[in-house]
Amino acid sequence: MSKSDSYRTQFIEECKNVRVGNEAKIAYLSDKAHRKLRMVVCAIHEPGVTMSSYLDVVLMKHFKDYQNDISAMLDDILNSTNIEENTQ
Repeated sequence: MSKSDSYRTQFIEECKNVRVGNEAKIAYLSDKAHRKLRMVVCAIHEPGVTMSSYLDVVLMKHFKDYQNDISAMLDDILNSTNIEENTQ
């Protein structure tokens, strides 16, 4: 399997299964990120692959791949916050 085939399987085909409906939320991107995202999605040019579905798939893959690192970071943040501290 080529790198292109692998990427297509992991991201592009999965986009076709994502339905962004009424529960969708707005995310703001920099102009640079938006241009790159639009370029990739336009180049893919496949039914069902939208900017929203592609972004959703890429982010969910990132969260899955880095779930342990993200959890550790959140634990560090929560453990360093003393909620019993008097802030008066």
